[in-house]
Amino acid sequence: MGKLASDERVAGAARQIIGDDPYVHQSRINYKPGFAGKGFNWHSDFETWHAEDGMPAMHAVSASLILTDNHEFNGPLMLIPGSHKKFVPCLGKRRKITTKARLKRKKWVCLALKRLPS
Repeated sequence: MGKLASDERVAGAARQIIGDDPYVHQSRINYKPGFAGKGFNWHSDFETWHAEDGMPAMHAVSASLILTDNHEFNGPLMLIPGSHKKFVPCLGKRRKITTKARLKRKKWVCLALKRLPS
């Protein structure tokens, strides 16, 4: 992971976005075989990083390296335009439930989203 994260194609893109030298805060591999398994519900990475890890501000980059083309039919990454500039929380019916509690209960209560037209 370290070699991949320090590759200039990845680190250079992150540096350009955040305007500073990047470092790895977390790393993981989400193995998603084609046309099998379940997807991830909409979520905010920063919400967990802030609540659980103490990250004070949205000064971070998430990087995904895909091995095949992603299309609408095979699990694309969906983003909310502008969410990189303003925090968009996963609002649940019971806002007092912490992110940690939601993760333990596996209750994903998030905003309903519609795909934007092309």
